[in-house]
Amino acid sequence: MDKDGHAIADAGLTTQLLRATEAWRNWRALLTLAATGVLFVLLAGTSAAGAGRGQFFLFVVGNLLGLMVLLTGFSTAGVLLMDQACGCPSRKLNVALADGASCALRYVVMAFGALVLTALYTLLVAMLLFVARIPGLGALLYLLLFPLLALCSTGVFVLYYFVFMLLGPALWSGATLQQAAARLYGLGLCKPVQAVVACLLLSLLVGLLAVLLGGATTAGTLFVSGLSVPILGEPDEFGGMLGPHRHGMMNGMAAIGWAGLVGSGIVYALVGAAVAAAMILGLCQVWSHLTADMDFATVEHAFDERMKGARDSAIQLRRDALERARKARDALRSDDATTAPTDKAAAPACPKCGAATHAGDVFCSECGTRLADPPQP
Repeated sequence: MDKDGHAIADAGLTTQLLRATEAWRNWRALLTLAATGVLFVLLAGTSAAGAGRGQFFLFVVGNLLGLMVLLTGFSTAGVLLMDQACGCPSRKLNVALADGASCALRYVVMAFGALVLTALYTLLVAMLLFVARIPGLGALLYLLLFPLLALCSTGVFVLYYFVFMLLGPALWSGATLQQAAARLYGLGLCKPVQAVVACLLLSLLVGLLAVLLGGATTAGTLFVSGLSVPILGEPDEFGGMLGPHRHGMMNGMAAIGWAGLVGSGIVYALVGAAVAAAMILGLCQVWSHLTADMDFATVEHAFDERMKGARDSAIQLRRDALERARKARDALRSDDATTAPTDKAAAPACPKCGAATHAGDVFCSECGTRLADPPQP
């Protein structure tokens, strides 16, 4: 560790990534991920059973609880493996669970913000696509808009991928949500290529590991399933293993079928826990490598100044819009007052004293001034 508390990357990035399987020595993280995977499978199975019986409430609650368990367990393992990546003493499970729950909540907040931005971006794309409805020029405009919007959308989703990959270790290292955003902003300014290359290398290594372990697990699962069919019977359309006595043993065999499905899910959850542990430790090592020489105080100050400038610009734009709206409203009222008809025609007045006169008056009733010549007979 350096004087600022940053992890010093004393090995190359590739070497650190190849050591990602050292996460399997961290029994606390493995236990957390395994328990998380098993509990998630049980909740998913319960929600699926509720959906099969038409119990929509059970389906929704089961999926929400499963998502909460998955995020909390993943973040708890991330906190434990970040300690390992930084060379710090591993914290106790209860402390790591509390810190992991806090990180999971911050992750959800950031995900909600990304969802709002995605909705705004979708609205913008939809508004631009409506331009292609112009008669005559619509096809030409669509020809220009489609590749541009497709490339922009690709860039947006790729950016989401890298941001949410690195957001986890930023939070697991103890940063607040604002600090994590500032440090990601600093990486994007100072080391964009290194961050992209590191994330891609880690994705390739974890993908290869998942394929190897997943293939071996599938072979073992199919082997046991193949032996189960002649012994327990063939599966029916409800997942039950029905043998010769299908009518008398339908309920029991259906339970065995569901047990087999949940059991295979548990197997894949345990294998997935091993893959997830390697990926999390790899992310922690990537984060430590990329931020080893980063001055967090300087980066966070620059981010705060950038956000302040953006807020000031937004406030000024709002003020300008309100001022333009006020001027337009005043101009409209002025036009209405100018063009509005009067209730009654203006009465004629005496040219000398200004007193009001009536049509047909020859002399002013106030000063006696002749107003008009008398009508000729």
